[in-house]
Amino acid sequence: MGKRKSAAKPPPKKRMDKLDTVFSCPFCNHGSSVECRIDMKNLIGEASCRICQENFSTTVNGMPK
Repeated sequence: MGKRKSAAKPPPKKRMDKLDTVFSCPFCNHGSSVECRIDMKNLIGEASCRICQENFSTTVNGMPK
């Protein structure tokens, strides 16, 4: 009698690379001066420059996994 074939394991899920939270400012071109914060409780995303004090905020949505 032969052995039963085992079920093939599913391929591993690909992980998404994390996005940068600090980068250069598009207004003043100063490197590593913009910080990003995402508040999932209030659904607000905010990016602000420490050098020229520019800021941007927008609503965010929950990304599916």
